[in-house]
Amino acid sequence: MRKFHKNTQAPAVLRENGPAKTQELIDAVAGGNDCPKIDALYRHPDVKAQLKTDQNGKCAYCERKFNGDYGAVEHYRPKGGWQQEHCDALKKPGYYWLAYEWENLLFSCDECNTSCKKNLFPLANPDSRDIGNRDISSEDPLLVNPATEDPGAYIAFHKEMAVPRMVDGMPSAKGMRTIDVLGLNNRLVLKQARREVFFEVKALKKLRTILMITNNIQALLLVDNIIRMHTSEYAEFTGMFQNQV
Repeated sequence: MRKFHKNTQAPAVLRENGPAKTQELIDAVAGGNDCPKIDALYRHPDVKAQLKTDQNGKCAYCERKFNGDYGAVEHYRPKGGWQQEHCDALKKPGYYWLAYEWENLLFSCDECNTSCKKNLFPLANPDSRDIGNRDISSEDPLLVNPATEDPGAYIAFHKEMAVPRMVDGMPSAKGMRTIDVLGLNNRLVLKQARREVFFEVKALKKLRTILMITNNIQALLLVDNIIRMHTSEYAEFTGMFQNQV
């Protein structure tokens, strides 16, 4: 996971239609409906396209490319209902008034969205959650938002394994919960993909040292280009290389 630079302006379709749709949801909940129907506006093709571009074609959470996975527009704060813990019953309503808010939207792979995160949104202080007043000002989420904060402040990597960053001598609680919620170390295919890339780059760096000693400039340039491809912001798992411990 790494921070990405999200366009500060929402796509026109959200700016033009989101406010009215949001008011409809607010009115429905005020009328006693804790499960109002949420329009598909938030996953309009223009929204998907902008998010995919901003995220360099990668899942916001696990940094895998969308190869055969069409992905999903993900609500950082879940729109329909929420859970503090995996074992909790789903509580409704969710953060319905943020259903069409650009700041609340990410693009994620299907596995991160539907198999791992689902409706989980843990807070450091669960009592600060104020759905009734549509107030998030006191919340301290335990899930990293890569659009607004640097995941490297909370999550590091030991080789291909995600580990909580040590903060003031203690493992980051936010890092631990994010790793847990997204299953960053529990998904065998994801972990194996990170491992393969990590050891490929490690081997390339050893080869680079040999090429420098032998002064093989042409091969050295080629190896450098491959290393740059694997560690650029457009490559998978850039955060793993940026935050090795």
